Amino acid sequence: TNPDATDSDYEYWSPNDGRHGSACFLGRKVSYVRRKKDAACYNGESYEPQQFIDNCECSREDFECDNGYTKEPNSDTCAKVGNSSE
Repeated sequence: TNPDATDSDYEYWSPNDGRHGSACFLGRKVSYVRRKKDAACYNGESYEPQQFIDNCECSREDFECDNGYTKEPNSDTCAKVGNSSE
């Protein structure tokens, strides 16, 4: 199950929402070892996938504005929306 081997039936996979162009999602980079789609092998019931977790450094892109606020165009500043009372 070594995904680094060239003839391996397994690969590394990281869930990613694609918004920021990196594998960092919700402050973490999580990688799993999974079976390749075209692999003919079978994972039995006792197989437990390997998981690797690394924390990512936060950037401004990791934050969103609170309810009733929106990010101003070309800025990192949150501005109140309309007549919101919050």
